[in-house]
Order: sequence, then C-alpha cells, then structure tokens
Amino acid sequence: TDSDKLVLQKLACAWCAAPFQTKNLAVDVDATYCSWKCAEEGRVRRGNMFSSTKIRASLFELERGVCQLCKIDAHALFCRMK
Repeated sequence: TDSDKLVLQKLACAWCAAPFQTKNLAVDVDATYCSWKCAEEGRVRRGNMFSSTKIRASLFELERGVCQLCKIDAHALFCRMK
C-alpha cells in the first residue's frame, strides 16, 4: 500500500504509518517512529532487546515486586521461598 511504501522509504512511522512531519525532524536523523508512544509500542511488540525479559525488568523497577491490586509483596515472597 502507499503507507507501506512511506514506511519503507522512512517517511512514515514504523508503528502507526503516520507520515513524519518534516519540520520536526533534524537534518540527517533516521527516524523510525513518530512519537515516544509509537516507539515503545513498536519495540515491545517487536521483541528483540525489548523482549518479555525487558518488560518484566521495567515493571519490577516501577512496582518493586508489589502487586498493584492486592498489595502483596510478591518479590519478598519469592525471596523467602527461594
């Protein structure tokens, strides 16, 4: 499709296929995504260095092993059972 061609020519976002706003791009910058949101979504779904391991590590860094629903410290429980 036309949007696929734009993505392959690096003229559109690799995730949402929205055309890049050329005024927002610096000279000689090889942009892949149009926004931080698209970059995160694309990388998480694509895998590679943003694999499930990376996602779990990011979640642990954010929540420190404490369940946001029941407030159980799952990491402490894991450490005690280990």
